[in-house]
Amino acid sequence: MAKDLFTGRLTEELLLQRLNGVSPYKIAELDLNDCQLRDFEDVFNSIYFPQLQELNLSQNLFISTGMIGELESLKILILNSDKIVTLAYNMDISLKKALNGVQNLEILDVSYNNIRDFNGLQFCNLKELKILKAGNNEIFRIDYLENLKTLKELDVCRNRIRQFDGTSFINCNPIKCLKIEDNSLKNFHHIQKLYKLQHLFAINNKINDIPDVERLCELPYLKELELAGNPISRRNGYKIAIIKKLPQLIYLYGKEITIDEKEKYEVMTPQIQNNEKIQYPQYLMNQNAQNNKHYMVNPVNFDGVFGNVRLPQDNFTHTNYINYSKNNYK
Repeated sequence: MAKDLFTGRLTEELLLQRLNGVSPYKIAELDLNDCQLRDFEDVFNSIYFPQLQELNLSQNLFISTGMIGELESLKILILNSDKIVTLAYNMDISLKKALNGVQNLEILDVSYNNIRDFNGLQFCNLKELKILKAGNNEIFRIDYLENLKTLKELDVCRNRIRQFDGTSFINCNPIKCLKIEDNSLKNFHHIQKLYKLQHLFAINNKINDIPDVERLCELPYLKELELAGNPISRRNGYKIAIIKKLPQLIYLYGKEITIDEKEKYEVMTPQIQNNEKIQYPQYLMNQNAQNNKHYMVNPVNFDGVFGNVRLPQDNFTHTNYINYSKNNYK
């Protein structure tokens, strides 16, 4: 009966009823995964959830982010496998709603939706966003990222991207990791704007020959490159040619380039300017993150009683959902 009566609209009364006596003011993590939700009343805001740091709304029926209110403490927002078609909500940057209401967000996951571009992000003050996961969408162009001044990792795997254009990476120089696997990328034109890029994963694209990777020579900090599944990987001598063109590389095709290999190919590793040390991100070597408890609702019928509540702690660490820690990108 409860399943028949539930229409997908989460009201304040229904939510507070299912908290089973737990005060929303103390909740740090809330999981509403797979609850057939379509809409909210204005329940997700700093008045009701002042301590909320992680919100999982994946596998629901949302078509936009407009249902989210101002959540000053939110660090992780998971919206994958919904029905979202756009990130745009309102051009008024003073309106703290939707994505502009979570201005301290560090991780945004909108994978597995129907998004075609990043239009809307230019009106959001996401001043702390470090990771943007947007794989498995319909994205054909990378743009509207100019306000993401702290973005360190961009994941656009399995989309419809064929090229970068002149507006693709305006003011996005902080990006250190770009994941663009399983697209139709033919070259790396305009990627030189990401002059701090360290890790580039471009498996299964249409990179055909050495001239198609020429722009990578302008990335002095690039130390990891993945091009498996591209036509270039079937050419004789491609590995030697890449190592010679990119002597700063440390990892190629998932394997470390040894000193012996560089000596064999007569490649000298350049010195980094100002003796800057670039450490290999810990999340690529050690993914043993803390497994925190979170707040879970049973799917579909919304009849479940919340079992585990994680309260705020002084030394808050993110869950291992996205294999991320605050110290990955400094």
